[in-house]
Amino acid sequence: MLISANARDGVMESANCNRILPIFDGRRRYNLVLMYKGMDNVKNEHGYSGPVLVCGAILQPIGGYRVDSMIVKYVASKSDIEFWFAPIAGTSVMAPIRMIVPTLIGTLKIQADRFEAVGILSFGFSTTERIAAINLPAVNVCFRVMVQMFYLEHAL
Repeated sequence: MLISANARDGVMESANCNRILPIFDGRRRYNLVLMYKGMDNVKNEHGYSGPVLVCGAILQPIGGYRVDSMIVKYVASKSDIEFWFAPIAGTSVMAPIRMIVPTLIGTLKIQADRFEAVGILSFGFSTTERIAAINLPAVNVCFRVMVQMFYLEHAL
């Protein structure tokens, strides 16, 4: 899940959290309502270390769910879901580097062990393709986010 920042305000501005993300995962339709919670810092041994934008999230189920699903009802009633977004250098795009979600058995924490953005020029394109890529606006630069390891923490 990548989100674009408001170019006028800058990538790390609080206004970038205040949005509704309509999501369809191929089976279910829901909205993630994001709101600003604060700023923090992350330190990764590999890749990005620095400031992150912390957004709270509320899950609004819309369709594709079992009406009696205890898990959906539980998560939808929570307001302490968090997404931590790190800026991708040279773009107005942010990527999640940490996610915290309450569950019925404890708190699920997913965190990137490795976070890197790799420009299009490093993928072995021809000289003509490299010249074309250089002329692209920064927002169109290709990149990939590498997440190698996830952690599951249960706070029971």
